[in-house]
Amino acid sequence: MVSLLGSGLTNFGLGVWIFQKTGSATLFATVALVAFLPSLMIGPFAGVMVDRWDRRLTMLGSDLIGAACVAVAAFLVWRGMFSVTHVLILSAITSCCMAFQVPAYQAAISTLVPKEQLGRAAGMVQMGQATADLISPILAGGVFAVIGLSGLIILDFCSFFAGVATLAFVRFPRFEKKPVEEGKKSRFKEELKFGFSYIKERRGLLLLLGYFAVVNLFLPMAGVLFGPLILGFGGSAALGSVMSAAGLGMLVGSVTISAWGGPKRRVLGVFGGGTLVGLGMAAAGLRANAWWVAVCVFIAMLASPVMNACSTAIWQSKVAHEVQGRVFSVRRLVAQFTVPFAFIISGPLVDKLLGPMLMPGGALAGSVGAVVGTGPGRGAAVVFVVMGLLTSVASLLALLSPTMRHIERELPDAVVPVPA
Repeated sequence: MVSLLGSGLTNFGLGVWIFQKTGSATLFATVALVAFLPSLMIGPFAGVMVDRWDRRLTMLGSDLIGAACVAVAAFLVWRGMFSVTHVLILSAITSCCMAFQVPAYQAAISTLVPKEQLGRAAGMVQMGQATADLISPILAGGVFAVIGLSGLIILDFCSFFAGVATLAFVRFPRFEKKPVEEGKKSRFKEELKFGFSYIKERRGLLLLLGYFAVVNLFLPMAGVLFGPLILGFGGSAALGSVMSAAGLGMLVGSVTISAWGGPKRRVLGVFGGGTLVGLGMAAAGLRANAWWVAVCVFIAMLASPVMNACSTAIWQSKVAHEVQGRVFSVRRLVAQFTVPFAFIISGPLVDKLLGPMLMPGGALAGSVGAVVGTGPGRGAAVVFVVMGLLTSVASLLALLSPTMRHIERELPDAVVPVPA
C-alpha cells in the first residue's frame, strides 16, 4: 500500500507536468497506453518465468528495477533534462516489471493464506489499491505545488523501500518443482502455451474469463469518460468530488470484503457484484447532477471489490500452485485485452457521434435526450447508461449459465503442496 501510494504521487505529478508542458490530451492518453500495453503483451512470457523463478525474488527484483527507473527520472528532472520521451521509456520499463510482479504476487498469496480466507485476502489487496487511489491525488495535489515533480518522484523512490523491506524479511514456503507433464522435459515454448491450454481444458474458468473480457470492454468505455460527463455540467470541484466518492466507495467495499470474506458461493459475489456495478454506472448517466452521479458511482465502486475479490479467490483456489504464474498471466492478458479498444472507441464515439446528436436540436435530442438530457456531456451520459446496462445484462446471463453458476462445485480445488 505504501509503495502504491508513492507511485500514485508520481503518476499524478507526471499527468500535471505533461499537460502543463504540452496541453495535449492525446499525449496524456498515449502515456497511459504505454504504461499499460507492455505489461499486458509480455504477460505470458513473464508467467513462465514466474513459475520457474523464486516468486519472492521475482517481486524483489521488480521493485528494485522500478526504484531504479524512479531514481533515473529524479536525476533527469534535477538536471533539467526530463522530457516526454523519457516518460514513455521509463513507463514502458516499469510496465514490464509489473508483468512479473502481479502474477508472482497473486501466486504467492495462495501459498500464504488458507483457501477459505482467500476472499478476505483479495479484499485486502484491493484495499491497498483503493487507499492509494483515494489518498494519492489529494496528497499529491497539495504537495506538487510546494515541492514540484522532483519532490514527488523522490517520495516515490523512498516508498519503494517499504516493499523491498517487507520482501527482505518475509519468508515464503518453498515447494519442490514438479514438471507439467511427467516423463517429458519442459520446454519454454510448451510452457508458454500451457497457460492457455490449462484454462481451455476447464470450461468454467474459460467462461469466467470470457465474462471479464466482455465487462472490461463495457466498463472502461464509461470509466474513461468520467471527465467529459462531469465537466459537461460542473467544474473541476464537481469532478474532484465525484472521483473522491468513487474512491471512497472502492475503499469501503474493499474493507467490507476483507472483513466479511464474501459469500459462501463466491460466484454469486462475482455476478451479483457485476450486476450492481452495471446498474450504478447506468444510473449515473441519467441525471446531470454531481450529487446524483457521486451516489451512483459510490454504489458501483462499493460492489466492484466484491466482484473482483470473489473472482480472484476462485482462481487462486482452483488453479494448481505450481502453474499459477503462467495461468494468471494468461488470465490477465485475455481479461484485459479489450481495455485498449475501449479507450480507442469511447472518445471518437462521443466527440464525433453522440455528443453532436445530443446537443439541443440534435438528431437524438427529442428521443434519447428526453431521458438523459441534452447539452455538453450528455453523449458521455449515453455511454454510461448503455455500457452499464450491458454489464448488468452480461452478469445476469452469466449467472444463468449452469457451467459458471456451478463452477465451484464442478471444478475441484487445487491441492496446495506440502512445503519442502
